[in-house]
Amino acid sequence: MYSKEELLDYLAFIWAKSRTFVKSLTPEKAQGRFIGDYRNFSLLELAIYNTRHVRHHAAQLNLLLRQGTARVPGWASLPKQGLED
Repeated sequence: MYSKEELLDYLAFIWAKSRTFVKSLTPEKAQGRFIGDYRNFSLLELAIYNTRHVRHHAAQLNLLLRQGTARVPGWASLPKQGLED
């Protein structure tokens, strides 16, 4: 189990690393390749893939938060129907 402080520190680290990567992504660099055991992506494709991956985990966390309550985190919006009950 991670403490709130540890999670916030990690979030700040990842946010800074992501911003540095995006700011440095020139058209030439975006065409560079990431070749792993299971993937062969351009760096631009890798950035998009990672964004989708993070969104997936954010959705999982949102689901866990909603299981016990209809309260919605401040960063999420409540659908017009479904969770008002």
